[in-house]
Amino acid sequence: QRGETVAFGALGVSQRGLTYEDKAIAWSEVDRVEMLNGSVVVRKKTDRLFSLPLVIKAAEIPNLSVFLALIRQPDTRQGTQR
Repeated sequence: QRGETVAFGALGVSQRGLTYEDKAIAWSEVDRVEMLNGSVVVRKKTDRLFSLPLVIKAAEIPNLSVFLALIRQPDTRQGTQR
């Protein structure tokens, strides 16, 4: 709520976007986040031919259910269209 990043292992969530290791993606660049074959897949809004999604094994994300609930909250993605 105060705009801080919440860590889920190597994955971070804030009102600005997602971070993973040394990568960052703004919410305005996120097309969707989905569960697929035991992994969390972050797809960007860019040309899909040249943009590979970020794929993180669900087992590597502590408190996965909290992470998924958090990214679905309107306040988390403040200032973006869903």
